[in-house]
Amino acid sequence: MATIHIEGRGYSPDDLTFREQREMRTLYRELMGDPAADIAEAANMDFIPILAFIVRRRDDAAYTLEQALDMKIADLLEPEDDGPPTKGRAAAKSKTP
Repeated sequence: MATIHIEGRGYSPDDLTFREQREMRTLYRELMGDPAADIAEAANMDFIPILAFIVRRRDDAAYTLEQALDMKIADLLEPEDDGPPTKGRAAAKSKTP
């Protein structure tokens, strides 16, 4: 199953309560405009924003599905660990204009 990362924390559908899973299915059907749509067949571009909406709303009750739909895939990817900054990168960051 898809895992998304929000603010450094990973989430997957396995992390959802049964209530949240039911809500995800309902939201997916509403989004598709099909009351019989099967979320198991959902494309990532339809499924992932709903997952992001549900987990973000845990910490921010005002967060909306529209906000989740406006996110980019890059917003939900696991951050890459580039390792410690090199001397050149650290020096470039510490310079002030």
